[in-house]
Amino acid sequence: MSTLKEVAAAAGVHVATASAVLNAAGGNTRVGESTRERVLAAAKQLSYVANESARRLRQGRSNAVGFLGGDLRNPFFAELAASVEGELGKYGLQLLVSHVGHTESASLEKTIQVLQRQGVQNIICWEEGSRSRKNVESAKALTLSIGFTRQDRPGVWLDLESALQIAVEDMTRRGFRRLGFFAPQSQGESPSVLARSQVFAEECARRNLAGPVLASYRGESWDLDAAFQGAESVLKTHKEVEAWLGFNDVAALGLLSRFSKKDSARVLCFDGTTVARCWPGRPPRLDLRIGEMARIVADVVAGKELAKDVGKRARWLRPALIH
Repeated sequence: MSTLKEVAAAAGVHVATASAVLNAAGGNTRVGESTRERVLAAAKQLSYVANESARRLRQGRSNAVGFLGGDLRNPFFAELAASVEGELGKYGLQLLVSHVGHTESASLEKTIQVLQRQGVQNIICWEEGSRSRKNVESAKALTLSIGFTRQDRPGVWLDLESALQIAVEDMTRRGFRRLGFFAPQSQGESPSVLARSQVFAEECARRNLAGPVLASYRGESWDLDAAFQGAESVLKTHKEVEAWLGFNDVAALGLLSRFSKKDSARVLCFDGTTVARCWPGRPPRLDLRIGEMARIVADVVAGKELAKDVGKRARWLRPALIH
């Protein structure tokens, strides 16, 4: 690959002149047309490709977009990151992904600082609690918050209350009266686990159902082995439960591994990712609108929607139930 210096030599001009032509070809009036044509011809002949990353760093900005989400071993975050990356690619933007835990305050703050030093102007941050919110709000870069929330705060949110209401409504409509919620125990302090279990219990109480069983397994939210092993114990202990809601698709798959294809309808998958959609028996699932969230996020970052507008209000995405 040729260099800018080689192009300048071939065109018989100074390096600064060649740079002015190739880095601002349409707007530099200080370079004569004949000189511009010589530089462009030399660049074409030498197959010169401008170092866009270096140019953006010199300008103090980058075409890269940071994404700080949950652990990518969780199918939900892997699918979300892939969707966001695809939508940003339509605008010529590149996604830089970090699976820093959203509750790991020190790591999150450090990662944001690293991205800012590299000229990253836009950071998409999944947040579920006050610790992550503090770091997001203190960042100097444009940060776009996404996630689950029960609060009317600025950002693009998946409507947690609606998701749980739809889940309980569906299970009761199908005749189930004793419900259970299955979640990873290691996430016991996670705002997401606490919020989902709380809303789930509230919705059961609103429908005059017997107190739901809130069960857990020892393991991370992405640990399929732990979910499979935990499900075996939980199902033996709570035989009275007629239908289960998994905290996420990993938890749901743990339960499904203990049911026959015929009985898979007794488990509702919360995230509705590919792993749930492909499971034998096609268990019911919530579609959390990952694709739509990715499109909105990409539009905001690319300036197709006013970022300051999203920064002032909440954008809510209501999930849909699929059988």
